Amino acid sequence: MIQEAVAEASPEAQANLNEFQARWLDPSELERCHQLQQTLLAVQEQLRGPAPKDELIALDGKEPKHGGGDSVLTAICVPSQYYLGSAIVDTKTNEIPVARELFPDLDLEGRFVSLDALHTQTDTARDLVLEAGADYLLTAKGNQPTVHQNIEKLLPAPKADFPPRQPTPTEFRTLNFEKGLVVSRSIRTQAVSPEQICFPLVAQAARLLRQTEGRQDENITLLTSAQPAKLDAKKWLELNRAAFGGIENGLHQRLDASHNDDRCRIRHPYAMFVAGLFRRISNSLFMEWRSHQPHPEHQTTTDFQAAMGEDHCRAALRLLFAKRPSLKPP
Repeated sequence: MIQEAVAEASPEAQANLNEFQARWLDPSELERCHQLQQTLLAVQEQLRGPAPKDELIALDGKEPKHGGGDSVLTAICVPSQYYLGSAIVDTKTNEIPVARELFPDLDLEGRFVSLDALHTQTDTARDLVLEAGADYLLTAKGNQPTVHQNIEKLLPAPKADFPPRQPTPTEFRTLNFEKGLVVSRSIRTQAVSPEQICFPLVAQAARLLRQTEGRQDENITLLTSAQPAKLDAKKWLELNRAAFGGIENGLHQRLDASHNDDRCRIRHPYAMFVAGLFRRISNSLFMEWRSHQPHPEHQTTTDFQAAMGEDHCRAALRLLFAKRPSLKPP
């Protein structure tokens, strides 16, 4: 319908449309977006220092509810929310090739990298381990039925009743009280070979049983390239929980609740990417600001925004123009 309307439009309207497309869809505009990202990353490093080397790196995509169908794939450190980079995922592709193109721009050497089940792909695993020097933490679901079935055959499901106070290197359990509900997480790991699982460079497999009061049990199969000496059951369970909480609760929830990401009507991919950059950098700077407050656990993104806007945005302007900017209280 849109194409027919354009075809029937006046020559003037068609010329304006062609000018718009030449200006906004020019590859040079994407290059400017990347330059802006590098500038914001430099500002973040000046305020927060270099990215923490001991934290998990999590990658995940988010599509704004009222966008044009494009999404933004983001890499962050968790739990610090240190922003590492983003890439546009347009409607003609998906996150899998975009993530692989993003890997070379990130410092992944010796790091644990967590991605959701969509990225449980052989090429992604090889790129992370052989090219980037990282260890992957992946989930096997319906998109990899053979891998999922092989893990279930090799590894018995964890029992929910083994004592949480007597963990072993291959078994661990936690009990937590979350949002008024008791949540039990039990994990059982085992060293495996790539031939057993039919997945490249895998060193361990795991089965995770998540039980929440009043809800159906969840059985999840996991795999990693890290050796048992580097990643035991306790650490694996901690990283699995940190990845989910860091992305869903730490990033996406703040983007939606405090930055109005899902209510934003920006539809052009480059404009959406630029807006997303500022929101994600803001989330990272909020974590730095919060760490210097008397009671950081009670501070929210809204408090940070209010603090920056006080006295005609004096704090925000000082942050922008000071020779040695800092988020510490004056």
